Amino acid sequence: MPRFSPSVFRTIPAAIAISLASTCVLDAPEAHAQSSGLSSSSTAPWFAPLSSALGETLSSASSSSSSKGSSELSSTTLKTNQPLPDEPGKLVARERVGSSRNERILYTSTNERGQIVPVSGAIYPAKSRGGNSRKGTVVLAPGTRGMGDQCAPSAGSSMLVGVDGSSVNVNYEAPVAQRLADEGYQVVVTDYIGLGTPGVHTYLNRIDQGHAVIDAARAASEPDEKVFFYGYSQGGGAVAAAGELQPEYAPDLHLVGVFAGAPPANPETMLKQGNPATLEPAMAMVIASYAYSYPEFREAVGAHTTAVANRYLTAVAASCVAETAGSSASIEDLAPDAPSLDELALSDDRILRTLRLNRLGTVPVKAPILIAQSPQDNVVPYDQGKQLADDYRSLGSPVTFLSIPLSDASSRAGLGHVAPAITQSGEVIRWMNERFND
Repeated sequence: MPRFSPSVFRTIPAAIAISLASTCVLDAPEAHAQSSGLSSSSTAPWFAPLSSALGETLSSASSSSSSKGSSELSSTTLKTNQPLPDEPGKLVARERVGSSRNERILYTSTNERGQIVPVSGAIYPAKSRGGNSRKGTVVLAPGTRGMGDQCAPSAGSSMLVGVDGSSVNVNYEAPVAQRLADEGYQVVVTDYIGLGTPGVHTYLNRIDQGHAVIDAARAASEPDEKVFFYGYSQGGGAVAAAGELQPEYAPDLHLVGVFAGAPPANPETMLKQGNPATLEPAMAMVIASYAYSYPEFREAVGAHTTAVANRYLTAVAASCVAETAGSSASIEDLAPDAPSLDELALSDDRILRTLRLNRLGTVPVKAPILIAQSPQDNVVPYDQGKQLADDYRSLGSPVTFLSIPLSDASSRAGLGHVAPAITQSGEVIRWMNERFND
């Protein structure tokens, strides 16, 4: 896999770079990390063959990201000192956001280890419809924001923009949430496990992300209320996972449908299909996440990475995407004995097992599911969404696949990933409305 130039993303205007946070552009290691103010640590190896060293370092990075000095726009996800309920899907706390009707919430979920954990999030109440009750509840699973607590969608005094030290967090999906609320739906946005709450954000972890979505619905919806899962990019993978897990994990939930846009469905094949300019930095977040969750993955990767990688990946685990957009790290810098990420994965069964464990499409989704993907997607390869639809269809799932070709101008502008989320939102909402009316 060839090295790519940091200049690839420096040509993108800053406002666009921030709004395209879901492209997962991460920063270069070591030297640039210092100049950009990343919360890196050089006191302990981030990856060590002994798993305890990594766990301690990750915990330290997570604590650091949530204890920074505050400002008017600083990270303000909801916290509580009260004991957590001993079951998932319970609303623990809620508070109004400024003068709006929107609320921050804290609820319980179950992580892959079977532990009850707190998850932060937000509620956008349904717009009043002349005395009529709301149409139902939509759980919105966000796209990639980063891994530091300050990157959570519900962070920031207004849940729109958060500034915490050198970190800038833009809640670019707030307009989507508000549009759905204006349609008459209560909208619940999950921050995911470990994003705004203790621990490391378990990025692209199938179980953790799926449970976070399901439990957001259980915490905020009424008994037997109709529920819909809506997500794009990272969120598309999260809601697809939730659709797979719901029949067994939450059979009482009245799930009427799922929209999974541009889902990163198969980490293993992403290594072969992905664009190097976005794949390698995005995979740094995956490595940070899986190393936290899977000891054997941590040990396997620790055998290949360098001291530069240790500092870089520690910074990634405590940083937002927009904060680090501007340059990128190469696999040659992080693991010089591995010429490409896919060869690194194929060389060690422990890595391969973890990637396959988090693949989507091996079990059916019982609720109707709409998967959308652009052939010009420059972040999540088209075959990720197309193959997932084919896999679900072979398992008997009621799946609809929407291929979204883009104009040459959009492709040249590098908007292949983000544009469909905007241009097709009306069609997706129409499809969603039909599911609520079925």
